[in-house]
Amino acid sequence: MVRSYQMTATFDLNSATSVTSYRNYKSVNAPWWKALDRLGYILILWWIIALSTTYFNHLIFAMLSWSVALAILWLWFGRWRHYSCRPVSINSGNLADLLDFDAIEYLLGAQELAQTKRVPIDAAILWLALNNIQGGKYFLVRADLISPESYSSKLANYWQNNKNPTGSWPIELISVLTSQQSSTGKVTLTQLLGGLVASFKLWQDILGLKKLEIKDAQSILRWFDKYVSMSRKVHFWQTETVEGGIGRDWSYGYTPTLLNYGRDLTTASANLKNLEVHGHTKEVLRLEQVITKSADSNALLAGDHGVGKKTIVYALSKKILHGQVAAALWHKHIWEIDTGHILASAGAKGEVEARLKAILDEAVSAGDIILFIDDIHTLLSRREKTGAINATEIMMPYLRRSGIQIIGTTTLEQFHSDIEANTGLAQSFEKIDVAEPPKDEVVYVLEDVIPFFESRHNVIFTFPAVKETVNVADRYIHEKP
Repeated sequence: MVRSYQMTATFDLNSATSVTSYRNYKSVNAPWWKALDRLGYILILWWIIALSTTYFNHLIFAMLSWSVALAILWLWFGRWRHYSCRPVSINSGNLADLLDFDAIEYLLGAQELAQTKRVPIDAAILWLALNNIQGGKYFLVRADLISPESYSSKLANYWQNNKNPTGSWPIELISVLTSQQSSTGKVTLTQLLGGLVASFKLWQDILGLKKLEIKDAQSILRWFDKYVSMSRKVHFWQTETVEGGIGRDWSYGYTPTLLNYGRDLTTASANLKNLEVHGHTKEVLRLEQVITKSADSNALLAGDHGVGKKTIVYALSKKILHGQVAAALWHKHIWEIDTGHILASAGAKGEVEARLKAILDEAVSAGDIILFIDDIHTLLSRREKTGAINATEIMMPYLRRSGIQIIGTTTLEQFHSDIEANTGLAQSFEKIDVAEPPKDEVVYVLEDVIPFFESRHNVIFTFPAVKETVNVADRYIHEKP
């Protein structure tokens, strides 16, 4: 089952070194293998106990010692088999060695399916093989194509009109792998499936039954990558650590007010491993540029509710955590102030202002803190109303000094009524307009939040449903983004 391509490389799945590694990997991760490993550890534990007690007679101890010796040999053999599963060089002349284990499992399943049906390996067999692997099932469920009856007529027409030479792999598959030959790393399952979607007209016709295009299939595959990343177990030694500034903790001592009414977004962002900003990359960069300046480094994100103002701040905090910002921000921490807590828990007159001033003083003393105040207009209101105060006179001295930086968010309506009307206050902030993301980007935003609702309500959202939801919302909902 070998097919040459441009006389430079071959594709032989059965003789590929990576396939041998895959089979070793499957064997050492089989349930029976793991059960024997556990038995070996138990025998070693019993042997250690026997050394420290006289409960066992000599015969039992000798038998246990021989068993432990065999267990150690077995465990050593298992470590060697694990080592033999390491990835092989992608410079091999066999294109099959470019594949990662998930992609190998997929193609081996397609090969077995073709042998069972006694048909050649073609686009239809490769499509049906999606039902045999986790990534393929995920793709079919998200595309609302889990039922074979929905596309059986397409497969029948394809087999009737197309014939592939027996025993050969489709040239489209070879072309996808050849295009990846110069890239670094292994060809993943999602990369392989993405290439096949773009190459096989049959796949595109089947997706067209649900009004899905090639770019939609790519979105579903990217969605699967996120799912795998979120479900992967992370050990405690693999978690991210933060090495930020020490001002708040050591240099200036205890900061009780800041601790009571705020939280460190930079530290919390270590848990937001799948946070992505869609449609607002420029705004994140602009925010970073503003707060990096030596003077006038206060930023105000202005936009309608729900356009992603807080997400922009969260994205910047994660960039700070990873050191992907300018040197001036390397040891900064963004602290979000809970204005609702400050306002709701106040009793006597002037207590809110006193708390706010204490927070600002502690942030200045720490020297490494950027304050983030969501809905900052509630602290700068020019009109008497419930849930809002006018603390402009308290905040103005801090906005004009270089020892503190403040990021605020507000709506366009509140900006014009409460902030823009005060010239001095407006000049203390660098205004960054945040618009509603494009319709195509909204789908990506929903990809991040849908898993939460699926887990909470035990439902599944297919990609056609998500796409139609965005289209209908864009057509009929205009009051809010």
